Amino acid sequence: MTSEEYASKARAALSVLASYQEKPFVCHEWEELLVRLSRMDDPQFRDLIDREIEAVRKKDPGFSSYHLF
Repeated sequence: MTSEEYASKARAALSVLASYQEKPFVCHEWEELLVRLSRMDDPQFRDLIDREIEAVRKKDPGFSSYHLF
């Protein structure tokens, strides 16, 4: 997957979180940073994203990230 595809998936993840209609966990600047960082092809960063998705799944077992990453 290319860095642009990762960025697209990160934007999709932000859209999913916004659809919950809850206050965002982070401000707009952090969201931009997440999108920029998701363009990195760094295995350690990918591991971090995977751990964060697992944390979301524990809070919301119905959440599916397969279409995101």
